[in-house]
Amino acid sequence: MDQFFLPLYIQATIINKLVIYSYTHICTLRTPYDFLDWKYSRAPFYGGQCWSASSDHVASYSDICKLLYTGELPVRQHNRHSDMIDLALVSKWWFQVIRKIKAEINVVGRFDKDRLIRLVNVYSIHQACNIKRINWNTCLEIVDNDDDADDGDYYNGNNDRTDQLDYKQVLDQLPQLDTINIITSGTRLESISKIMNEVIAAAGRQLETTMLLEIGSLEKAIKINMHGFVPNHSTVVSLIIAMKYHSAEILELLGNLKPSYLNLFRDEDYASHHLQYSKMFGVLEHTKHISMDDDYLELPELYQLLTQPNSNLESFETSIILIPTRNRQGGFIQSYSHHLLNHEDEVEDEDEEDEDEDVEDEDVGMTEWDYVCEAIECNTTLKLLFLKDYNNQSHHGTPLDPIQTIPAFEMPFELIWETNKTIEYLGMSYFSHVISPQFFASLSYNRTITTLVLTQKTIHPLYVPEFSTMIAISTTIKTLSIADKYLEWCDQLQYAFQQNKSIKVLDVSGNSFDKIGTSHLFDALLHSDTVHYLVVDGSWERPYFKYNQHRYFQQSKSLKDYACRECFYSNYSSFLSPSLFQL
Repeated sequence: MDQFFLPLYIQATIINKLVIYSYTHICTLRTPYDFLDWKYSRAPFYGGQCWSASSDHVASYSDICKLLYTGELPVRQHNRHSDMIDLALVSKWWFQVIRKIKAEINVVGRFDKDRLIRLVNVYSIHQACNIKRINWNTCLEIVDNDDDADDGDYYNGNNDRTDQLDYKQVLDQLPQLDTINIITSGTRLESISKIMNEVIAAAGRQLETTMLLEIGSLEKAIKINMHGFVPNHSTVVSLIIAMKYHSAEILELLGNLKPSYLNLFRDEDYASHHLQYSKMFGVLEHTKHISMDDDYLELPELYQLLTQPNSNLESFETSIILIPTRNRQGGFIQSYSHHLLNHEDEVEDEDEEDEDEDVEDEDVGMTEWDYVCEAIECNTTLKLLFLKDYNNQSHHGTPLDPIQTIPAFEMPFELIWETNKTIEYLGMSYFSHVISPQFFASLSYNRTITTLVLTQKTIHPLYVPEFSTMIAISTTIKTLSIADKYLEWCDQLQYAFQQNKSIKVLDVSGNSFDKIGTSHLFDALLHSDTVHYLVVDGSWERPYFKYNQHRYFQQSKSLKDYACRECFYSNYSSFLSPSLFQL
């Protein structure tokens, strides 16, 4: 009997249907409310689940942050495509196509010869000679199959198989391999570094290695022997801090790792405790990107970081305090250091301060703010800066209504943008008291900033006319976010978006645009027709208005895609998140 073959076009059509089915039914397993699980919102790489919800256009915070950072919507990855692959393998032609183009292996659990041989045999979807990159995830909390049940003993050195592995045999099967990406945690770091030394030695060629490392406060044995292994590309460290118990060990570890990216979180048990970072900054001269998620920097610490000799700092995100306030428990949140810069005296107990001392500290703080602004202005390496007001950004302060300009804060900050020539990404959250209408006039002459992120009430309603004028005439701003749940649509905004020809990425989610205002926004964008990617509110926020029914989405020649922010909560946490950096 003759074999029956479907034409390749028919096979491709069927496979395309399978891919679409997989995208709709496999990548939509998480609900829009799954972000409430702190493990995923604080460290998005932790579980690796797909963030997509029920709509093709619903985007997570992580997706939107990537869009603002890179100017492109990230390609949504299928986290569970084994079913799709099994179905697609009915086509021998498709099987061969996949084998030729698949250049990565994803390993979850052990990194050993037996596992890799299974992945690169003749029946595998991988073809050994084409593999260029291995993504190795040792965070076994996300493993749900039985054959990894003994990995705890394996990584703790209790399995004799570790000494029996011949990595050269494995690497000989992977002649094009040039990159190994590792996702691990502090408890396994020592074993991982030992294995990687053996792999690098066996390779006999240059391998780039990156490491995405999460160190949690529950990892008591922080003192780790790195066996001389330092990733020769970059390291991303997410550090969940309970610094009181092992600060010396943490500093030694960071000194050994020389991380390229550092993301700092506080342990839940210390969520209301402010920590000191001066000593840590002293060992971070190699670090290019620092993000502080839920604590603030005192102004002298920020000054120290910005003026550190031989610093390579390129990106920085932090909260600061410029206005004293009281937390919800009635305690005073320090807004300024009690001393001038470089003063080493002990800080008096905050509970013993009287109101006169608070006023005196405020004067000192303003002086320190001048120093900080001058340091930003003169810094020659910083390209991305995101500043947030801690009292409003955190859960421990009482959120305030937008505050108009405080001249003592605004004047030194405004001077930065008249002379600084390196910062390309400027982000501010709850910063209405630090800027003024004149700030936008200064930005009109700045030719360096290409990404402007003004979220959470940073644009006071009184600033809208000057802001709109700046947007209307800007030729350098390519990415703009005004997501803050506050602005109402007005004629000035309509004029700004009609006239602007430079913005390619626009986020207007979370504002108080009604149906008519939203329609006018789309009319204005169609008039200019230069936006490639647009972020708007989630569809359930606008049950009376379906975005794609507006003519803008049918007639625009520039719009590539749009995204709906998945819910009301709009904390950009954070643009330096590990999820931004594709491992």
